[in-house]
Amino acid sequence: MGPVTEPAEGLPPRLRGASGAAYRGFLAGSLVALAYLVVLGGYLTAGETDVIDPLRAAYPLVWLSLSAAAIAGATAGAGRATVRPWPAAIGGGYVLLLAWISGQLTFAPTGFGVEASAGLPGWAPVVIADLGVATAVVVPFQSLGYVVLGALLARALSVTGGSLLAGVLGLFTCAGCVLPVIAAVAAAGSVPVISGGLSYAVSTAAFALTLGVLTAVVVRGGPTTACPRE
Repeated sequence: MGPVTEPAEGLPPRLRGASGAAYRGFLAGSLVALAYLVVLGGYLTAGETDVIDPLRAAYPLVWLSLSAAAIAGATAGAGRATVRPWPAAIGGGYVLLLAWISGQLTFAPTGFGVEASAGLPGWAPVVIADLGVATAVVVPFQSLGYVVLGALLARALSVTGGSLLAGVLGLFTCAGCVLPVIAAVAAAGSVPVISGGLSYAVSTAAFALTLGVLTAVVVRGGPTTACPRE
């Protein structure tokens, strides 16, 4: 059974197709970037800190703006794909896998409680939730990025032709689609040769590449049995 889609009726011509996806993604990404810079400016003006690392402030800017651009672009193709249950489950599992590898989700007996700490916008507020059998740490820009990747993966699997299994194999045999898993390890400091800011640089590059791959799959609505040609 093929993917279920709804035509993109009501959209202006310039917002349809691949060029429309790029245009809409650019607008959404720019608006989110501007909003983040306004919040950051307010944070600095309020005197919360005297000096910030420009790279540390840039990571949330990149992740949040690219996430907005990808979501907007993925909804501006020829139609909207209805995400079926199995792709949704796989997308959710992908989010949990990234969170677990990056250390944002750990499984161990705990109590129940929630703590939050303030800090640099995007990195904070950091929320730590003890859930009885697991602990979840929410770093806003990174956690949101993982959710966006999971949503795009589910959507990509829903629009691919052929069987669901073929779609899964097609996506995960493409190196770009497994890079966030490797990057999550790097960001967690689990790779000895990668440390400090470089780990987040690697994670950000992998995140951007995978967003592009998954968004392209959704916009084209085509099979993913092979990686895009360079």
